[in-house]
This record gives sequence, structure tokens and C-alpha cells, in this order.
Amino acid sequence: MAPRGSRYAGLGDVVDATLRDRPVIGTPLRLVPRVSGSYEHTVLDGDRLDRLATTYYGSPTRWWRICDANPEFLSPLELIGRGPRRTLRARLVAVPRDPPASLGDLATALEAKGWVHRWRVIEPDANSDDLHVSVTYHRHVLGDVDVLARIKEAGFDVLDVRDLGRTGTTLIVPADGAP
Repeated sequence: MAPRGSRYAGLGDVVDATLRDRPVIGTPLRLVPRVSGSYEHTVLDGDRLDRLATTYYGSPTRWWRICDANPEFLSPLELIGRGPRRTLRARLVAVPRDPPASLGDLATALEAKGWVHRWRVIEPDANSDDLHVSVTYHRHVLGDVDVLARIKEAGFDVLDVRDLGRTGTTLIVPADGAP
């Protein structure tokens, strides 16, 4: 039985007799309700879910409400940039060669084996011809060195690499008492 105030309260127990004919008691799957946000929070470097819950709800144990309101993230740690996905931003300069390096070469290098989740060109500032890209990948499969090596294989020198994490991502924070 879940404690009062728990997100599992009121679900009851499920009994399953599949383990050597012994009853196994568990909690059923909790379906995540649709939640609309009353607030938006921009993730800052060093944010933690328990501290966000304390700020918005006065209790560190209510972090799961923020998770429910942001189902596009795969895990609670993804919300604050500590999950397995990592995003790097880099400035690229094409290495002189014949034929010249192209975005097609970069796409081929980054999308090989499907380990890069997403990459995109970021608009460069008006005073530069350099190419700026962000690359999101699963850091348990690829390391920074692997990603940078793929970019170099495509014919680009990599400058000014920064880890973007989730800093700047906007999270929905439902009002206390919202469904």
C-alpha cells in the first residue's frame, strides 16, 4: 500500500501467481496524466529535481510532478542534463581539400551507425563564415573524442567545443493541485 500523497496512492495492489505458484503482490503501472503547465522553468547549471520541487511545491518529494509534466524526456535525470544524452556545440572550419567538405559529408559521418541522436546547423553570427553545429548523442555509446573524430573525417576542423547539457531548456511546472 502506497503512503498518502504518493503518486501511487489509490492504485491498489495487483496479485500475480506466476512465480512458482506463489502470489506476487505489486503495484500496477501508473499512467502518466496529461498535465498542462502553469509555470515554465529554464534549467540552470546545477539544477536538481528535489530543489526544484522544494522551490515550486515546498517539498522535495514532489519532483515527480515536474517529470509527469515533461514526458518527452526519457528519464528524470534527462530533465536536468544528467542523463545519457549529451549535446555539444562546436564551431567548424572546412579543411582545404578537393572536393571541398560539405554538409552531406558531415551528415554521412555523424549519422553512421545511428548513434548520433540529432545534429543541426546553428545560424552563425553575421561576421563569420564558420559553420556552427550542435550534436546530441548517447554518451554511453559514443564519447566526445568519437564525435569529434567523425567531424574531422568529414573534412572539418573543430573549434570552440562546448557542452550544452540541458542548460536553457524550458520545463513545464504544473501548479500545485493541477491534475
